[in-house]
Amino acid sequence: MRQRRIYLIVGYALLLLPTMLIEASQALKGGANSPLEWLPPSDSTRQTYDACVKTFGAGDICIVSWPGCSIHLRELDDVTQRLRHDAVFFHDEHWYFDNIVSGRDLVGALLRSGQPAAFAIPRLQNVFIGPDGETTCLAIGFTKDGVRQRASLVREIQSVIQEACGVSPDEQHMAGPIIDGLSVDEASNRTLQRLAPLSSLIVFITAVICLRSWRDAIIVFALSLYCQLATLALVSFCGDSMSALLVVLPPLIQVLALAGGIHLVNYFRDATHELEADPTRDPADAGRSTAVQQTWKSGWLPCVLSSGTTIVGMASLTVSHLEPIRDFGVYAACGVIITTLVVLSAVPVLLGKWSVAGARRPADHAAGWDALALTMQETHWFVVLVFALGIAVATQGLQKIQTSVRIETLFREDSRVLSDYRWLEQHVGPLVPVEVLVSFDSTDEEDTYNQLAWIRSLETHLASHAQVEGTISAATFLPSLPTAVRSPSALAVAAGARLLPSQLASEVAAHAQSSQLLAVAPNKSRTWRIRGFMSSADDLEYESLLDDIESQLRAKLSSPDGRPLTGVTLATTGTMPMVHRIQYQLLGDLRTSFLVALLIILVVMTILQGSLVAGTVAMIPNVFPTFAVFATLGWWEVPLDIGSVMTASVALGVAVDDTLHFLTAFQRASARGLSRREAVQVAYRRCGTAILQTSVICAAGMAMFSLGEFVPTARFAWMMVSLFGAALLGDLILLPCLLLGPLGRFFVE
Repeated sequence: MRQRRIYLIVGYALLLLPTMLIEASQALKGGANSPLEWLPPSDSTRQTYDACVKTFGAGDICIVSWPGCSIHLRELDDVTQRLRHDAVFFHDEHWYFDNIVSGRDLVGALLRSGQPAAFAIPRLQNVFIGPDGETTCLAIGFTKDGVRQRASLVREIQSVIQEACGVSPDEQHMAGPIIDGLSVDEASNRTLQRLAPLSSLIVFITAVICLRSWRDAIIVFALSLYCQLATLALVSFCGDSMSALLVVLPPLIQVLALAGGIHLVNYFRDATHELEADPTRDPADAGRSTAVQQTWKSGWLPCVLSSGTTIVGMASLTVSHLEPIRDFGVYAACGVIITTLVVLSAVPVLLGKWSVAGARRPADHAAGWDALALTMQETHWFVVLVFALGIAVATQGLQKIQTSVRIETLFREDSRVLSDYRWLEQHVGPLVPVEVLVSFDSTDEEDTYNQLAWIRSLETHLASHAQVEGTISAATFLPSLPTAVRSPSALAVAAGARLLPSQLASEVAAHAQSSQLLAVAPNKSRTWRIRGFMSSADDLEYESLLDDIESQLRAKLSSPDGRPLTGVTLATTGTMPMVHRIQYQLLGDLRTSFLVALLIILVVMTILQGSLVAGTVAMIPNVFPTFAVFATLGWWEVPLDIGSVMTASVALGVAVDDTLHFLTAFQRASARGLSRREAVQVAYRRCGTAILQTSVICAAGMAMFSLGEFVPTARFAWMMVSLFGAALLGDLILLPCLLLGPLGRFFVE
């Protein structure tokens, strides 16, 4: 009967494989990552940004330039014409772009309006024209359909430039949100293709070395691959695909599956060796059937409990307001559930059928663990004191934690995307925009004069800010005015004197609309757009900078008696406010998700231990790793990114795994009447090797991803490695010392 059940389980698992393979392959195709879409649509900053996009067109821009891209380059006109009319840039007669503009186009517009080149070129410098007064760029706005096809469209753009201007793609420099997202996609794909197979190979070799058995290693490794595949299939089944952060999900599921499997392997070996020494065993069974039952009996509770805490750690990420973190939490929690079911149902049975008995005798490592237990007995007071001081110091470092999702923190210094950013900012102008939107309720055409005057005044004030290196607005297309008409009110008077006739105002408005600097509502009310640009290389404090800009402009937009103008609203948006909001949200999500996980796991631990004191003390070794690693980042002033923020809750849930295995062995030994010292020694013998093996294998599996090109993915990997190492110290050093000290009595009934 048992044999038939085994065959049925294996048969059902194999039956699901083709479907899982198809779904997993769909997930691995990836999607269109865009950091600007990390905030939820309900966020006020995102809503302001979306309103700007709806009014003025897509914020997904691609900036492209190259050596020799000059305002005098006639071939630039050919490029823009081909981008506007070639069939490859259309789908069902819908254009993939919503706007294309170059510095050459804008200079031409100014010259056609009768303004001299000596006036036109300085107006556009540090925006569309470089410091040399000649180098320019193309700015291409993508529609939503275009964003989905950005990889192929970027290649086509490069091809058009190569054919028209003779410039190879390697010589072209591209930047902007489109390139940021595309670079994330490409880095994710390369990480999966290059590092995932290598990571799996290292994990398998490490498992063979640790378990000293090819068969046992193959069993747990094959099941871990199955769990990986099932989790990837779930991602695709739910309509998602691999993002830059989900890249680390498969290896994380793999190492967690291996960790659970290795604990069961060690339980099975202990049960086998105990039965071999039992003279009453059934010789015909060779102890295997009984060993399988004993393995499941010994392992199911700590495995389920440890998986439960891991699920809590993963699921706590769903409180995040950032979509990538929330998605990771959901799929990781589901992956752990799948892993628990697969490992508990399959590992004991497969070990009973194919494992080689005697792969590792309990005495093999007993002497080493006995020596460590003796050392902890003699030094537990000192060890606890050292850890207490370390946690106290860590608390100070936690207060220095900062977050960042700026472009230079997402990619390595030598990456192509950062190299292109540096070239463009050096030869064309700064690339970090802040958008100032000024809306006037008035629908009177005659008010255009006065509105333009206010826009010029606000742009001049914005340009005077120390951090703003370039600006552009509808006022860019206004002629130079005498000193006597520099104020808004004077400009209105000048307009009456026909220095600014209505014909010129209409022409300026037309230029502004074509350049997406003016939007006219159906009721004829106007929203004007002022764009300021700052360098991505500057170490800017976004929060204070945005507050400073907005407060100064609001103060400027007031009547002579200091009262705000009626019928006028001002808002700031753009990439910079979005990045600032994401950075602020990251820090909030770190605190919230970690506290949620900590509180839930603490409640679970107190219930399991039947004591508030015991449950709280049991959490100390699990909190220590997070405190230690994050405090180190705080002291070193390394900003946290979206990848590192996730590690706190994940590591907390994972760290509890080994704690529960150790405590279960300790309390079972205590229940047999052993003293706390003897129970700690038994726990070391029972779980020490498995804890060490799982930590080494988990670290080895994640370490390879620290070589990834996308910095948040790499940082998630090396932080998890650091947290695994710190958790090992907490479980094998700090926890036994706590059990041997006065607080240990709360763990003994």
